[in-house]
Amino acid sequence: MHDVFISYSRRDAAIVRDLHQALAARGRDTWVDWNDIHPSAQWLREIEIAIGNADAFVFVLSPDALASDICGKELACAVRYGKRLVPVVCRDVDPSTVPETLARLQWIFLRSSAELDGAVDHIVRALDVDLSWLRTHTELLGRARTWDESGRDLSKLLRGAALQEAETWLADASGREPSPSGLHHRFVQASRRHEGARLRRLLAVSSVTLVLLAVLATWANIERSRAERNEAISKARSLGAQAELSRLERGALIERAGLLAVEAMRRLPSIEHDASLRRALAVLPQTHFLIAGSGELAFGPQRPRPALLAGDEPLLVHSDENDILIRNLGSNRILGRLAHETAVRDMVLTADGSRLVSIDVDGAVRVWSFPEGRVVGRLPPAVRGNAIAAYPSGSVVVVGAALQPVGNVVIWLDARDATSIPNPYVSRLDTRIDALRVSHDGVRLALRAGNSVEIIDSVQRRHEARLTHRHPVTDMDFSPDGARFAAASDSAVYLWQIAGGKLERRVANGVNVDSVVFSTRRAELLTAGINGVATLWDAEGYGRIRQFQHQGPVTLARFINDESLVLTASNDGTVRAWDRASGNEITRAVHGVFIADAAHSDDGERVVSVGADGGLRVWSPWPGERLRRLPPSMPRHAMRYTVDGGHVLVRVDRDHWSVGSLDGRELLRVSPPRAVHGVAVSADERLVALALVDNTVQIHRVGSGERLHSLAHRGTVDAMAFSQDGRQFATGTRQEEMLRLWSIESGSLRWQREQGTMVSAVAFSPDGSRVAAALFDKQAFDRSAPKGTAGVALWTSLEGKPVARLAHDHDTKAIAFSPDGTHLVTAGSDRIARVWRIAESRVERELAHQFPVESVAFSSDGRLVATGATDHWVRVWSARTGDELARIHHDDSVAKVRFADDDQSLLVIAGPFVHHHPLHAEALIQMVCARLTRELTVEERQRFLPDEPANTTCPGAQQPQRPIR
Repeated sequence: MHDVFISYSRRDAAIVRDLHQALAARGRDTWVDWNDIHPSAQWLREIEIAIGNADAFVFVLSPDALASDICGKELACAVRYGKRLVPVVCRDVDPSTVPETLARLQWIFLRSSAELDGAVDHIVRALDVDLSWLRTHTELLGRARTWDESGRDLSKLLRGAALQEAETWLADASGREPSPSGLHHRFVQASRRHEGARLRRLLAVSSVTLVLLAVLATWANIERSRAERNEAISKARSLGAQAELSRLERGALIERAGLLAVEAMRRLPSIEHDASLRRALAVLPQTHFLIAGSGELAFGPQRPRPALLAGDEPLLVHSDENDILIRNLGSNRILGRLAHETAVRDMVLTADGSRLVSIDVDGAVRVWSFPEGRVVGRLPPAVRGNAIAAYPSGSVVVVGAALQPVGNVVIWLDARDATSIPNPYVSRLDTRIDALRVSHDGVRLALRAGNSVEIIDSVQRRHEARLTHRHPVTDMDFSPDGARFAAASDSAVYLWQIAGGKLERRVANGVNVDSVVFSTRRAELLTAGINGVATLWDAEGYGRIRQFQHQGPVTLARFINDESLVLTASNDGTVRAWDRASGNEITRAVHGVFIADAAHSDDGERVVSVGADGGLRVWSPWPGERLRRLPPSMPRHAMRYTVDGGHVLVRVDRDHWSVGSLDGRELLRVSPPRAVHGVAVSADERLVALALVDNTVQIHRVGSGERLHSLAHRGTVDAMAFSQDGRQFATGTRQEEMLRLWSIESGSLRWQREQGTMVSAVAFSPDGSRVAAALFDKQAFDRSAPKGTAGVALWTSLEGKPVARLAHDHDTKAIAFSPDGTHLVTAGSDRIARVWRIAESRVERELAHQFPVESVAFSSDGRLVATGATDHWVRVWSARTGDELARIHHDDSVAKVRFADDDQSLLVIAGPFVHHHPLHAEALIQMVCARLTRELTVEERQRFLPDEPANTTCPGAQQPQRPIR
């Protein structure tokens, strides 16, 4: 076994030798290949063994290392084995050339001998994070590899206590780095299956012994009970493991994963099963309406047509055989049934929402009043409609049709009275018009027919350009200014300058693209292709910005929700919503079959998706645990929170600032003379304190907005808090390094004490008798400063006398008193939250994260502690034992955590959202079940729950309406 394997280019050997020697001096065993020989199969095998036996993998980044095939193979092996990766930069590299597995990590720089000591310090710290976990990872991987390489010999599997320890380790993997590899999972699961079979044999033997040897009856019963108990625990762990495997195996199995996690949690409540439930809940959407599929896939002319959402109520418009149904989703009442003679091919709603225009497969074009569903008119039988589109404003609709004996024409229709607007346009296209696209300003119109697109001026009714491609055009869109045009065809997206019909660029070469759309807010282009990826492109520089990965061809990609989200549909049976800025998956709706189409409401708050079997689902792209989006701040970085996370400060516009609660209530809106950078709110919400950039703090009365006091300081106020009774107020400053305590009644300063470093947070004990100040590590920004400045200083509120000094190794950022005032939880940059017994200045519990901890909170009964960190994780702990009870991941760094008033749930601010997380098992199960749309199938129950009665896992799961016939 080795502590670390170093992968490097031979051109960097000199600096790697220095690194090797420095690590050896620190007692670290490193494996480095110094031989400059041609790699043979045996040599590669030795390298693979060395990587497998190392706890961590250091990749020395340089242009040569990135270009090296051998270094690439070594990195791939380390990733496959799930090793902890430590990137060390010895020569500057182009970040865009660095593999994603390394690019997302924090880089350590070793570009000269002067950086050697600092780099080694960083490497050693990286190696020592969660060291026992890391070594178990390596040891278990070694046993798994031995089993795998022996042809999966059963004698190499784990059993007994070793298996239970491995399962516990594997179950505790959530949020740990490095995460277990696939081989870890397969090895432990195979061991559990083998052990389960052994236990069943033991049960059988015990039964025979009971009959034959009555004298051993007591012993046999004990062994039977123990075996049955172990079997029950084994079953729960197996279900939990299968839930995780289902989640990782295929995106469309997320609902199966949720169901199995529910079964596991009910049998054995544990942090690992809690984590499985939360991982499913994180992407399961809230479903508003559901229609089951017919079980038969429909393609070609008979494929299910897209549905649409309209109005504020909202209304769902969808096809049912030869009819279009208009359904109120709130009441589930059908408002109208629009009868057609044949199946509906397409339909659009006019921009003013007053008319619905439909085309059936025979080409009949009808106009309906909306939402009443009354026939207003229809085009003459000689007009056989093929395509339809609505203009961006008003009631005008354009129809692409075949008109005998004229040919292919474009007809403009005023849908208010179903009258044709004079002067139809005769197309120059040779084949029928199969799709239309109107520019965003309504000036230009694109006509698609097979391989060709004709652009016309829809105002002057004249031809502008014909854009010809070698293969059929699958999708198309105008740029926001209408000057450029994107067409997906021939394994690429063609970008054209419309004036002159000049080809500007081919994007996404080599990928068959099914969907393309321009952003209307940014210079961006969104494509979707059969390679299973939707890609966001720079529409000016043509570089890739971000990718959104499915497990099957992506057939549709669109911007929704003011373009903050990307909506994608795939043949992997899922429709997904992604955060455009980060690329994180937000929600995932499962159909289980190819997705025929998807659309969204105007406000982006609902999505309707249709499967190829006719199944239809209306759902929210935001997960149910997100209570609300915080209002946007101008600028965004101006958003601030109170120390307890209960209130938020937002800059509304240039002059106005707003203070509100997490549930959306506005307490105060003011126009202060200077910008505001901090906020505090009294416990009774009667007073609000605002810290201004002119070093003053203004105290306002809620309701009237009256300014009661202006408290002057000689430095920036970074921390402030009210006492529980609202009669005292504490402030902490940066440049002055001062803690001050004020009287709210008079606005006078009662005392001030120099802290010797910046004050980052302040808090009062519940009875108001003490005040705590969280302190920065002054050495972090001033090497000449004395050590030991970081930590927490406690003072009496009445006289300002020192009570205790609680030391931290690094900056202290968050503090909270227990409800009885006997304990204090502190946290900061050293990645550890500490629970202190104040009377003894003694640490009782250390609660470890892997990144700096930004927020801490006690539950109202003092039994639980919550911590939130920059690694996006929130953890819930027992304050008495230090046991971790829950681990919850977010898409953004965690700013604040707080318990709800009843301690039944946790409120978390992460990014622009307030999240709501149930804390207790049954509440969590109910929330997951409310998101599920199916039960385990008969086949799944036979596979995962054999010999058990066919009980319902989630009685509260939403049941679909009748299938579309």
